[in-house]
Amino acid sequence: EFWDQAKKKSVMSMKDIWFIRSVEGARAHINEEISKTKMRLLIVAPNITEINTSILQSLPKHINIRIATCINPDAPEHIEILQILDGMQNVSYRNREQQDLCGINRDYEEVILCILSKIDIGKEKGIEIGGIGSIVQQHIKIFVPVLEEAWRGAQKTVVPSMRPSYTQKQTQ
Repeated sequence: EFWDQAKKKSVMSMKDIWFIRSVEGARAHINEEISKTKMRLLIVAPNITEINTSILQSLPKHINIRIATCINPDAPEHIEILQILDGMQNVSYRNREQQDLCGINRDYEEVILCILSKIDIGKEKGIEIGGIGSIVQQHIKIFVPVLEEAWRGAQKTVVPSMRPSYTQKQTQ
């Protein structure tokens, strides 16, 4: 019955759901979604260097931004990004050691979820990616818990916060 109905009419269009097959494509879709955020944003990235801080800084200050990503506190480029994020009062971040997911939940209106895997074929090293983006509510209900679990499973303490409010409370 479902198959017969599917042949007769299209319930969804390709505007409602799309597939992502490259890392560059995932970055472009995620950056586009960030710029459309109204209230809440959850970003899961394989590495903190994947986060486009300039787009985040351009968002209104009332938007709640959460980021779960792999952070190396010994890497200078990671510390630079953390300093930028710590300068933004509406951003929270956590260290997620696994580098197998990338995605975004924007206002529970749109979700992108990509699965990453490292490939080693001979001398070639790279990343394979398979992802889906959707504005269909049933998809959002299925994919958002995966991103939320990545957030909950990430470590809260990365390095001591560099925010002035944090350091003032600690020294008093």
